[in-house]
Amino acid sequence: MPTTKPLNASGSVTLDATGSGLVDIQVPTLQTWNVTRLGVLVSSNTNEPTAKVYIDSEGPGNFLAGTYTGSNDSSDENQTLMPGQHLLCRWTGGDHGAVATLSVFGMVTS
Repeated sequence: MPTTKPLNASGSVTLDATGSGLVDIQVPTLQTWNVTRLGVLVSSNTNEPTAKVYIDSEGPGNFLAGTYTGSNDSSDENQTLMPGQHLLCRWTGGDHGAVATLSVFGMVTS
């Protein structure tokens, strides 16, 4: 019988010399995620980055959410992700060396 519990996943990346970075979080085998909230944060924002979240690959057809304040923002979602799918978050225009984090909340069924 499937079990359901709260989802609290995150991933981080250090932004490169152009202020860009990518976090890739994969849904584990035998789990389904119902994502209800996404949050983005960076450790410094002298240059305010943008952040865009995609499902499986970067591109207009896979766009889920985005923000012009990639240093500190969140969004409510209602997205189901199946085993093996990816959440990708791309930051651009941020501070070189800043640590960017994507947090994912909701429910996980396994």
